[in-house]
Amino acid sequence: MSQISSAQGVKRSAQRPWLALALGLSLLLPVVHGQNPSTFGTMVEGKLTVSLLDGSPQVMDRSDISKLPHMTVKVRASGGKISIYSGVPLEELLKHVGAVFGKERRQMNLGSIVLVESVDQPSILFAMAEFDIALTDKRILLADTKNGRPLTAPEGPFRIIVPDEKQPTRWAKQVWAIYVVQISEPSKRP
Repeated sequence: MSQISSAQGVKRSAQRPWLALALGLSLLLPVVHGQNPSTFGTMVEGKLTVSLLDGSPQVMDRSDISKLPHMTVKVRASGGKISIYSGVPLEELLKHVGAVFGKERRQMNLGSIVLVESVDQPSILFAMAEFDIALTDKRILLADTKNGRPLTAPEGPFRIIVPDEKQPTRWAKQVWAIYVVQISEPSKRP
């Protein structure tokens, strides 16, 4: 990276300290939770770590996730080929492990992000508000099957699919952890 672009990046981070915090957390979370994001760690076993704001991680395996409500989406890949993915809406997964949505939590959730970790891709960020059905119709899927078969490497065992986005930039292969992180305090407005 050139010195000019490095200086610009530092300046941008100083202007938005919450962004620097969120990006820094993506590097620290695997260490904090004692997870090993290698393909020889939790990926071989088909496990997924989910951690909410209280910081207590829950480890789920493929059979736990298969019992949750699933939905199916048909998407067109970059080569034009159509694939059918099935999986758990991420909102349902978060509810299953204890996340609360709705009016009583909206202010708290507006200041939170969902951080998705995969084996060989950068962290993916979602605003917690993207899961609130009172605010959006967006569906974010934790896929575990493709074309009727369980996902395997190099895509699986779990993959994030966001079917309504124009580009698959927030799709993630080989997902091994999902964290909910508070980046700002709820508003104290009456």
